[in-house]
Amino acid sequence: MKATVTSKIFFFLFVLTIVGSTAAWAQTFVAPLPPPITELKVVRGRNDTVTNATHIIVGVAPKGSKVWVNKNEVKVFKTGSFGYESRLSYGANKFEVESELSGKRERITFSVFFNNRPKPFPPVKPIPESVSFFPQGKNIWIMEGEPLQIRVVTQANLQVNWFEDTPLFELKEASDESRARIGPSRSIYQGVNIMSRYDVMNQPPFITISDGNESREFPISETIRVLTPDRPVTVRTRNNAFLNESWGGDRLGGSKINMLDSGICMQVIGKTDALFKVRLGANHSAYIPESVVDLLPDGYLPPISVTGSWTVERRGKFDVVTIPLPARHPYTIYQEVEPNRLVVDLYGVVCNSNWITLRSDIKEIKRVDLRQVGPDALRLLIDLKDKTPWGYIVEYSGNNLLIKIKHRPDLSRVADGDWKGLTFALDAGHGGEESRGAVSPAGYIEQYQNLAMSYMLKEMLEKKGAKVVLTRPQNKNVDLNERKRIVRASQADFFISIHCNAGGNPLRVGGTSTYYKHIGHRPLSTAILARLLELKVQDFGNIGNFNFSLNAVTDCPTVLVEALFMSTLADEELIADPAFQRKMMEKVVLGVDDYLRENL
Repeated sequence: MKATVTSKIFFFLFVLTIVGSTAAWAQTFVAPLPPPITELKVVRGRNDTVTNATHIIVGVAPKGSKVWVNKNEVKVFKTGSFGYESRLSYGANKFEVESELSGKRERITFSVFFNNRPKPFPPVKPIPESVSFFPQGKNIWIMEGEPLQIRVVTQANLQVNWFEDTPLFELKEASDESRARIGPSRSIYQGVNIMSRYDVMNQPPFITISDGNESREFPISETIRVLTPDRPVTVRTRNNAFLNESWGGDRLGGSKINMLDSGICMQVIGKTDALFKVRLGANHSAYIPESVVDLLPDGYLPPISVTGSWTVERRGKFDVVTIPLPARHPYTIYQEVEPNRLVVDLYGVVCNSNWITLRSDIKEIKRVDLRQVGPDALRLLIDLKDKTPWGYIVEYSGNNLLIKIKHRPDLSRVADGDWKGLTFALDAGHGGEESRGAVSPAGYIEQYQNLAMSYMLKEMLEKKGAKVVLTRPQNKNVDLNERKRIVRASQADFFISIHCNAGGNPLRVGGTSTYYKHIGHRPLSTAILARLLELKVQDFGNIGNFNFSLNAVTDCPTVLVEALFMSTLADEELIADPAFQRKMMEKVVLGVDDYLRENL
């Protein structure tokens, strides 16, 4: 019986501990420290062979150590990190890294071979050494009647042909730089073919190379499909679809135009690997990832619609423009400032809107106008009363296109320091083992620093009376689309994403920066950056048109704050200090306060 009672008491105390821990978690988060540094380590720079004469060594040593690299004493930061920059000589360069702490000495030696001589070109042969196309890609779709360009590098003074034995032009006047890049005794051959359905119908295309005595055929490895007007190909958007400006891309993906609602059909007029080129209107096109659309059966055509009457009315926190349509059509959106205006281009529609009804109780919309800017492109001009854009949402309800303009928040108490009534969505970048973010030389992990700073910022905002919603309240990853859903559901007045930066030379101070996508959000990012720079940190800049998915949020003014560089030793020393993190978040609050007071 005693054992049973004791077990129940133990279980009760255990539950109280868990509940208490959960409550504490809901209030704050302390970033865990990396494992203590117990020995000298070189974490960067022990390369076998390099081709750059400037070589950087980064290491860590137990805190309080003295460190020398090739007998030169280097600075050891509070984190235990140190760095050294050297100019290499051709051949083997020896390095000796030594540390001393409390009479204990450690030493690491290694060599780095510097080879700045270009890799020799292989013997030239009459074969295609490289082949590239425009449009680019290994899987290319192109409309009949459009040009396909080719570029071939092979031996000079040959005859190179492709479709229907059409000759390519040898570029004999290539620059010295170009010749050095392709190699000696080689030339660039270029040509263009106006594509016909018959070009790839019977056999795959090939290149023919002749030296005057012998001709050889080389099949093209790229897949080429010719699209024809009599057999249209159409895609339909899924949830979380978006349009890109071009076929280009980087680690953040292609340059995005805007998000698109689901169920929108567009004709495919090209393809470069995993990107469809789609027709928006007669004179407009864009690119959309294959992953966010469904391919419809061949022969399906996107709709063409005529618009009817519109209404503009007040619904809760929004003024809403409602455009009834027979079907869902693609659209592009952009902001203008001075005057504050939202421009929406609607494609595949022709205007027959003979009246637009504006209700008398609308709060934010000043006027609405329209103009047909193409044979099937209708432009909506929505002028706003406030000098500041407070957010908008464009989506379909059934086949009604809704353009929701968010009302100005209540700022009547801001002058007294009271932010009651304002809602902030805070995003701690990265999260979980799937997305740890940058890792500093001394082992500090970005996801933890971001979460700790988000909780600091949350505490400060709540002390001013604001409501705060976290998109990532725990140390786990949250899908970017889910983070955006949380922002929309919260009807936040501001969205701030907290990150730490990385990259570049670890011995050069990186600094702090702010980022925005939409021009109307620039004043907020400018105000926050100005306050952060009061901490006497390096100015990395205010970066516009930033292509990060969360910067694309339009529901409210949105800014990404990159606190400092995890990879820079001087920045690492600051950002690893919770007291300095708190100072940075205090400056973020002051920047928001400046922005609010500017808009009173």
